[in-house]
Amino acid sequence: MTATAMGFHETREAEVLARHVRERRKGLGMTQEQLGHLTGLDPTYICGIEAAEANPTLMVICRLGRILGLPASDLLR
Repeated sequence: MTATAMGFHETREAEVLARHVRERRKGLGMTQEQLGHLTGLDPTYICGIEAAEANPTLMVICRLGRILGLPASDLLR
């Protein structure tokens, strides 16, 4: 589901997640390719998350949080 197909609240939440993942990844000096490798996710999926176009599962959000050193809940605030 793309951000354009999501409702208002889902779009806002996707944008919050996108911002937190992108800012934390860059703050750690990590590329999307590196984050993809560490999480076992395709770099194009990481790109989709950071563009608020992907709809990751809770398990993916938890995996991102572990690798980025943040609780998953912080990625959604």
